[in-house]
Amino acid sequence: MEPASNDNVFRDWRPKEWFDSGFLNCVPDKERVAFVRKVRPLTDVLAKVVESTLFAGIAHPLHPRKTSGWVKRLFEDNKRLGMGATKSSDVIKAISEQINWPDSDVILMAYYHQGVYALQWKTFIDYFKRDFLNLDNPIVFHPKRREALLFWEDDHRPCLGSRRDGTIMDVPWPPPEIPWNSAKTSTDAGAT
Repeated sequence: MEPASNDNVFRDWRPKEWFDSGFLNCVPDKERVAFVRKVRPLTDVLAKVVESTLFAGIAHPLHPRKTSGWVKRLFEDNKRLGMGATKSSDVIKAISEQINWPDSDVILMAYYHQGVYALQWKTFIDYFKRDFLNLDNPIVFHPKRREALLFWEDDHRPCLGSRRDGTIMDVPWPPPEIPWNSAKTSTDAGAT
């Protein structure tokens, strides 16, 4: 699946709406302008397509007892990375030992029925270390590879699994620039 253009891929942040506002609340005010340029929400239409592709054939995604398919295996295997880790750098080390995604590759964070966010792997690592990411039940995955990480119930030690085969989408990167110079946009995004 390939989007026609960047215009059909990314939407603006909606800092006054529940999920985006919760996501942005993880980020200190002084860091938000940089954050919203590096972490981009997919359009609602594209997020639904990604979600339906990611969870195709899966009953009750993200319900530990009712789910099926590769998500069920992810819960059942409970292969948590970084068990016993007390620092995010130890968890990142455990993740890096299992996943070898290039730093510049774009990855996706899918929150069931809440949205999908795109960012580069190196940005994920950086923001994970700084605790800037909402890690309450996302599946983090590379759109062209099988590895998937499930961060469950805000536990910063993800479960590692393999999703079904196939490329979900090509994500054009970098996304178009956002006009953060406008006073309305900066204020709405919580930047000062």
